[in-house]
Order: sequence, then structure tokens, then C-alpha cells
Amino acid sequence: MDPKSAKELPKRHSNRKRKVDIVENSPQETLTNVSSAENGNGKSIGDDNFPYEDFVDKHFITEKYHKEFAKWESEIFHVLLSAPIQSVALVRCLEQSFGDLKKKCKTYIEENAELKNKLSELFLQKSELVERVEGLMEENTKIKIKLNIKEDIVEKKELETKDLTAEIEELKAKIEESRDEIPMHHKAGFDKALKKVSVSISEIKP
Repeated sequence: MDPKSAKELPKRHSNRKRKVDIVENSPQETLTNVSSAENGNGKSIGDDNFPYEDFVDKHFITEKYHKEFAKWESEIFHVLLSAPIQSVALVRCLEQSFGDLKKKCKTYIEENAELKNKLSELFLQKSELVERVEGLMEENTKIKIKLNIKEDIVEKKELETKDLTAEIEELKAKIEESRDEIPMHHKAGFDKALKKVSVSISEIKP
């Protein structure tokens, strides 16, 4: 049943106050046989000891109250009719809410799966970056070792260069000394040779 049909039902004014007035203004009778009989518990209308049996017979079975009872019946019918309509409307609202929650849950599941895939990709990228960093660190260590070796070689070469420079300077000094000594030796030899030649010539003359 469509919930809209509940709105289309005619509004009925409650006759509760009128019914209460009718019951209050009806002749009051002393209730007897209130206690339970041996063959009944006094709680159902069919029991002989039902305390309100006379009240029901006198006030609802008589023709005078048939119209009132019919109105009650109609009102009770509408109340009972509106209850399932409200229940159906509530069920449909709950069903719609459940459908919305189900859609949201499905969306969340899909988003969660996508996030898990992205997280897996990020973990894979992280592993690759870690391996790359480890490779770079190892390569850097090797380069540092080679650089230290080259620095040691350069330092040794610099020491050797300093020693060679000192030797070269020493040789230069010796060369300069030799240059100064050569003319003196040359002149002394020339004079000695000239003297020998002069002696030889003097011995040759008559």
C-alpha cells in the first residue's frame, strides 16, 4: 500500500470524550462474582465469572448503542488500517536508508580497494627507491675509496715533486758554479799551452 493513500483517508474526529460521557452517564451497577469460579479464571468474556459481562451486555448489545458501536468500529478500522500503512511507509524508509547505506558501503569498498592498490604501488616504489639508494650508497663508498687512493697518490707525487724541485735547484746552483769555473780553467790552460809553445820556439832558434 502506498504511503500517499494514508494521507487521502478522511480525517475522523475522535469520539473518545463522548464515549466516556456515555459510559459515565450510564446506570452504574454493583459488580458481583468478581472472584474466579472453579471452571474459569474471570479474565475472558466467555467465563462465567467475567466481572464486566453484565456491563457489556447492557451497554453494547442494546439497540440504543448500536450506532455508537458502529462509529467505534469504523474508527478502530481506520486506526488499524493506518497502522500497516505507517509500518509500510516506515519499512520503505528503512529500505531506502538501507539501500543508501549499501551504496555508500559499496563506494567505500571500491575506494578502499583503490587505496589499497595505490598503497601497494607506493610500497613497490619505496622498495625500488630503497634499493636505488642502497646502490648509490655503495657506489659512493667505492668512489670515496678511489678518491682516497688518488689523494694519496697525488700527495706522494707532490712530495716527489718537491724533492725533484730541490734537486733541480741544487743542480742549477752547481751549473752556475761550473760556468764560473770554466773560463778560469780555460784561461789557465791557454796560458800554459802558450808558455810551452814559447819555450819550444826559443829552443828551435840558433
